[in-house]
Amino acid sequence: MGSLPAVMCCGLSCMDVELQSCEVPPSRESVVEFRGTSSIPGGSAPQTSRSLAALGVDVAVVTAVGDDARGRELRALTELGGRVQVFTVVTSRATGVAFLPLFKDGTRACFVDLGANLVADAGLMMPPERLATLSDLKVFHFGYPHLMPLLQGTALRTLFDRVQSAAPQALITLDMNGAKASEDDEPVLTAALPLVAAVHANLDEACIISGIFSAHRTNNLGITEIRPLVQWFTDRGAGIALITCGRNGVFAGTGRDISCALRLSPEMEQGAFIYRPCIRDSQRETSECERGGRCVYSWSDCRAGKVKGRNWIAAHCRCRACIRAVSD
Repeated sequence: MGSLPAVMCCGLSCMDVELQSCEVPPSRESVVEFRGTSSIPGGSAPQTSRSLAALGVDVAVVTAVGDDARGRELRALTELGGRVQVFTVVTSRATGVAFLPLFKDGTRACFVDLGANLVADAGLMMPPERLATLSDLKVFHFGYPHLMPLLQGTALRTLFDRVQSAAPQALITLDMNGAKASEDDEPVLTAALPLVAAVHANLDEACIISGIFSAHRTNNLGITEIRPLVQWFTDRGAGIALITCGRNGVFAGTGRDISCALRLSPEMEQGAFIYRPCIRDSQRETSECERGGRCVYSWSDCRAGKVKGRNWIAAHCRCRACIRAVSD
């Protein structure tokens, strides 16, 4: 068996069945109309690999499926006509499937049967014969451990240890979805984070996992409150932690040990904390403010920390200009 591509995506997969143009149900028992369906590979492993392949990156996928039509469809769609090498671990469980009503108001729901993901473990995903092919591996990306019960805690650490032993040069990255309880209540990540070069979660997930804030408060968090969420991951060993806030951009920070992060970029600094917007908007004098309406400060005022001062801005305002002012 020859060597695999330099990037491998591993973790949760399912077939996503999207229900298009759904009416918003007034109650749980309502009959709801929709306009057609579409099926696409879902989950971290297929979606990440397809995105990388579209950018021209050679990538392999390792994921668990069932011996069924959905498993074969998922594999065929993920391969993208041969641009992605797909290694499916066939289990006795059915391939995972998620039904996603896409509502007309722009929101969505998700109903998922995790299927084969429930029985995937380190031995199935990374048997000795597959580990022997990792000599050229540079990045091992794993996604959604909170939805894979046999790859949590020390079991997730075992998987990463196996990969690192077979490919000590490889960087391990980790993505979150599906967290329902804090790490204190359900330890999923802590054992594995010291081996992780970069970890990503959205703001809601970071609040739930860390237990620092309720996910219901995410629209009211200022920059000084988001910083501890980033540091929660780096304090537990991750080289870089990234917290995305949808259209409001991303917060990123590095930890005390940045040896892995330096392999991503030699410009990394220990203990850094930065913010970057999704779209650079520096020419506008005002920006949309997350606390409602438009930010009342001009760009120059925000940059100088005037009006109510830098501390007030940091605690209360998340518009692009204000955040740049206190993070620069």
